[in-house]
Amino acid sequence: MSLSLACGLGSGCSLLSVRPAPSMPEGGAFPDPPTSMPSLLLNRLGVKQWFDNRRGTHPLTDLPSTAMKGYCHPLQGKGFLSQGTRGNTHQGRMKYAYDFGVPIGMPVYAMQGGRVIGLRDKYPDKGGRRRNAEKFNFIWLEHSNGVRSAYIHLQQNFKKKIPIKLNDWVRTGDLIGYSGNSGWSSAPHLHVEVHSISESGFGQTLPFEIVSKCHNTPFASVRQAS
Repeated sequence: MSLSLACGLGSGCSLLSVRPAPSMPEGGAFPDPPTSMPSLLLNRLGVKQWFDNRRGTHPLTDLPSTAMKGYCHPLQGKGFLSQGTRGNTHQGRMKYAYDFGVPIGMPVYAMQGGRVIGLRDKYPDKGGRRRNAEKFNFIWLEHSNGVRSAYIHLQQNFKKKIPIKLNDWVRTGDLIGYSGNSGWSSAPHLHVEVHSISESGFGQTLPFEIVSKCHNTPFASVRQAS
C-alpha cells in the first residue's frame, strides 16, 4: 500500500507542513480473531505472540533491547495482532509496524500524547487492492520525544463523531478515531506505527512496545493548542 498522502484541493486531507514518503507497502488483516494459529501461518505473518483479551498485550516479538516503551494499546485491548514486525508486508521502512484485526467502528486511542499534524477523513470503508492505495483515512501525531505515530485505515466520517482537528494536543489514551477499512486493505484492521521525523514525510519505523491498555476515559476531550 502506498501512503503518499497527496493533499490537494478537495482531497479531504489536512497536513501541517509535512509531506509523507511516496510509498509504503502494506497488506491486510485476517477477518476473524483466531483462537489458535498454526506455526506455518505464524511464520508467514512474522508473529509468534498476539493480543489476548484475557491476559493483556504480549511483548511484541523480534524487538531490540532499545525498543521504546510507554505506548498503550490503541484499541484498549480489542482485536488481535494480525501482522507484527518484519511480517509479510512489514519490511524496509515498515519494519516495525503493526496491524490489528478488528471490526469497523472500534474506538482508536492515542498510544502516546502529542500534536495532530495530519488527518484525513474522506474515503469509504470498501478496502481493495493496489488501486485504492491512496484512498485511506488517517490520523498523524507528533510526540514530544521527537517521533511521530500514524493510525491508518480509519473509518469514514470519524470526524463527525470526534471534534479533532489540526494542531490539537491529545493525551495518551484520548479517543482520536475509529477503525475502518479504507485504502489498500483486504479486511477491516488498524495499522499503527511509530516513525522518525523525516523531511520527506513518513520516516523509518522505530521499534516500540505496547505494554498496557490506555487509562483515560473512553471519550476524553480533545484539547486545542494554545
